[in-house]
Amino acid sequence: MKIYKGLIILCLLSLGLMTACDDELEEVPLGQDVEYLPTQEGHTLTYQVDTTFYDVFFDTVYTHSGQIREVFLGSNTDANGNEITQLAHYYRSDANQNVAWDKITPRIWYISKNDQQIEKVEENLRFIKLSYPIIESQKWAGNSFIDTEDERWSYYRDWLYEYQNIGGAYTVNDQVYDNTVMVVQNDFIDLYAANYSVEVFAKDVGLIYKELMVVDWDTSKDDIDDNDPIATEERLETPWPDRANQGQYIVMKLIP
Repeated sequence: MKIYKGLIILCLLSLGLMTACDDELEEVPLGQDVEYLPTQEGHTLTYQVDTTFYDVFFDTVYTHSGQIREVFLGSNTDANGNEITQLAHYYRSDANQNVAWDKITPRIWYISKNDQQIEKVEENLRFIKLSYPIIESQKWAGNSFIDTEDERWSYYRDWLYEYQNIGGAYTVNDQVYDNTVMVVQNDFIDLYAANYSVEVFAKDVGLIYKELMVVDWDTSKDDIDDNDPIATEERLETPWPDRANQGQYIVMKLIP
């Protein structure tokens, strides 16, 4: 369960429907000024975050909800010529949603930009969020800076990010964003486990949607009779994440 403990830590610190349209897609070549992750000072994004926990030991499923606000602070240039931007990351639970944002002490995250990629440091975990050029064939090891030998972060191992739906429209909370890019970060799903992660970025807005599912069905700790093939078949026909009995499922959506 150390893997899930690590995920819970990150989820709680981060706390952290959708429709894709079939519009004609575009490729975004290196150097084209398309800001899928703008970082100008004062730029502010607010999200609703819902996390479902599957607890195999207590045989329970429960949801924790809250809001995130990210405020981009000033930028500077490091010795390597990278643009470094500080990001104030605020969180409040639904139960405390009447607490004003300026009464909450933020955690400070960072974004690093250069001509090859955009990195984001979240709680000392460095992710390569976008890689140039933004074309359908582009793939990259977005978690290569993360120590996946550490059991807390082992679920990040061997993720290969890739672009999909470049330039397509995407709808979140009834708001249509005309020019977006989807980054499928991992897409492993079999009968007994699902490790899936996707983020969607909109031009001149930034991240508008995130989904992270790290769950499994531990058959040794469920209440299904091994001699009841019908019950087992019904469980196998249940879609993820509802099939799970351990792990977490996170959905994060931009509030217009």
